[in-house]
Amino acid sequence: MNTDMDNDADPRTDQVLALLTVPQATWVLGIGRTKAYALTLEWRATGGKSGMKVVEIGGQLRVPRVWLEEWIGTPIEFVPHPSALAKPGKHRAA
Repeated sequence: MNTDMDNDADPRTDQVLALLTVPQATWVLGIGRTKAYALTLEWRATGGKSGMKVVEIGGQLRVPRVWLEEWIGTPIEFVPHPSALAKPGKHRAA
């Protein structure tokens, strides 16, 4: 069962949930991974005065969907599942 704490669209409703991963936010913004993480660092370094808003949950960064929608000025209707954003060939050898 998905809750608001999940970080991807509920496959049963296609609803974008409350928190996005940084890679999902990167996809929405059409920017690179390095820039996205730089924006999260900026947010934390400036106390939220600039950069991309993130919250830390259990050591993982999440971007609030409502804040991102306000920042870009448009609703977010779809984001890929985080696993769909993984780069092929980046898996570590066991």
